Amino acid sequence: MLEFARERWLWLFLLVGVFYVAWWFARRYRKQRVTYGLIWQRVARRVVPPGWKRVLRTALTLLVSGVMLSAIVLKAAGLQRPAAEQPAPLLVFILLDNSPGMRAREGEQTRQQLAAQRAQQIVDAMGEHDRAMLLWKKDGRLLMGPWLKTGDVVGDPQPVDWLAPDPQLALLDVPPPPDLPAEPQPRRVSIRLGADDRLPAADFAESFGSAQANDAIVSCVYIPPTPGDGTAGAILFATRKGGAVTARELSTGTELEVLPNLESRPHVRRVVLPIQPEPLRVRIALAAPDALPEDDAITVTLDPPRLASVALCYPAADGEPNPILLDALRGLLPGREVTPVALPGGAVQTDLLVCDRVLPSDYDARFLLCFGVLPEADGIVDPPAGAEPNMQLRVQPPADAGFEVPELTLLSAREALPLREGHRLLPLAALLDGRTLIGVRHGANELLYCGFVPHQSTLLQEPPGLLLLMRWLNAVQAGPRQKLPLFVNAGQEAEFELEQPGTLKVRLADDAPWLPSYGPREYEISSGPDGRGKMGPFVIPGEYVISQDGREIGRLNAFADFTWPEVMPIDTGRVDLAKLFAPQAQPDWRDALPGLLLWIALGLMVLEWLLWLLGITE
Repeated sequence: MLEFARERWLWLFLLVGVFYVAWWFARRYRKQRVTYGLIWQRVARRVVPPGWKRVLRTALTLLVSGVMLSAIVLKAAGLQRPAAEQPAPLLVFILLDNSPGMRAREGEQTRQQLAAQRAQQIVDAMGEHDRAMLLWKKDGRLLMGPWLKTGDVVGDPQPVDWLAPDPQLALLDVPPPPDLPAEPQPRRVSIRLGADDRLPAADFAESFGSAQANDAIVSCVYIPPTPGDGTAGAILFATRKGGAVTARELSTGTELEVLPNLESRPHVRRVVLPIQPEPLRVRIALAAPDALPEDDAITVTLDPPRLASVALCYPAADGEPNPILLDALRGLLPGREVTPVALPGGAVQTDLLVCDRVLPSDYDARFLLCFGVLPEADGIVDPPAGAEPNMQLRVQPPADAGFEVPELTLLSAREALPLREGHRLLPLAALLDGRTLIGVRHGANELLYCGFVPHQSTLLQEPPGLLLLMRWLNAVQAGPRQKLPLFVNAGQEAEFELEQPGTLKVRLADDAPWLPSYGPREYEISSGPDGRGKMGPFVIPGEYVISQDGREIGRLNAFADFTWPEVMPIDTGRVDLAKLFAPQAQPDWRDALPGLLLWIALGLMVLEWLLWLLGITE
């Protein structure tokens, strides 16, 4: 039956009557050109067809045209099952869980990918008039995607969101798509794909994967080295389950030993960092990655110690370096390789340059320890002079020497090498005539000059001499350094200190394992007038690059601020899509009538053509 209130095309039925009227007047009053020849031909040959042929042809023409027009009008009028007999369209709200736990892997795919595939199945199973909307979380707020029809593509999984969701979204208040008719009212149903029960309550919930244990590196602490321990410090770290862990220094490829914690706390271990001239980049990782690999490894980046490489220059004529001095340096600087350099020779580049009576012509060093030789810019060494115990004067150490100077009056030498007056060093000990035997330059390019040549004095045999060298070496190693955090909880703040007040840019590394994720990836932080400040909290966990004035000055690791002790989904089964989406009412004669009329019209046209071929009609 036709629904006049819903369809507005029934006036097209009037075209049938208009056709008949136009055809009648065209037949009755049409003009025709008549010639004498035509009249003679028709009269002479008596070829005027019988009247019944004209009637048959006219009837067939009217019937064909009427059937065709009726089919067109019925189709346009919407002859079909009424809306009341059709099931109400279904509006499906698909809540996609994009919490960190959805990054857990199930075979070759993540649970996020499995959820996206399930969402695609739901969209493909919808009826013609059903619609679906995807919802996901961004910065703690639920976002709504466009309305989807059956066959539309769901797309790739959304990035991870770390903030707790806002459950206030009322799905009943979301207006239906404008292309759906107002009647009947669409039904609404919500399906949550994932195990995060913090999302708004849904009619159905589906989870993905099986229960799997999740071990992880959950915290790290950097332990600075103590003076003379021969290391670059240690990393104390804790794991959630206590699984086996490996450590490797990436720049050299060296395997590092993972040791149990001295305090014997469960799942806490440490890695001792070696001293090397190159920056330290240590990767600590679980030996057997689990379902959530993003929290299974951490990379620690450290600048090399201020004093990592040592070169000992000696006269080539000696044949070999002074063994007493060489052994003393190795004892005072454990963990470092002391490289002997015979002079004259090539250029020398090192952190600490130790000069035994000779100075290279070309060198690059941060610290200088000179015995009987001094760069000309700092002063001139006088000829040898005797220095008996208690015979040299004790000079009051300056306040800015940088370390505590021991008592040096017991040192002696057969031939000491004092400095001529006018040098640029701060005197620590001097001869009776006032010439400096031991001097120091504190600040940039630290330098210690000693006129007591090791093999001609008691410098290395007397405790004050060794104590002098040890205290100076410890002081230069503990010089002013920027204090930047190495580790921070992503949800907390961390303090930092700069040598000079300034602004830092903190940027998430491009290879951070939790990408893609929602949240800021770059921060700009200014220190106070004293160079101190705080950074954090961070939204996305991972390694951050700290730069100042366009130059990288350090890196820190932000740990995830969430607890996921077990990657365990909630097993709720699957929604029966065949029952969820009710089939449309099956078509009946009302839906098939317009097409049937067109076939009848086509058959009548063929019949009229055959009758004309047989001569039955004119």
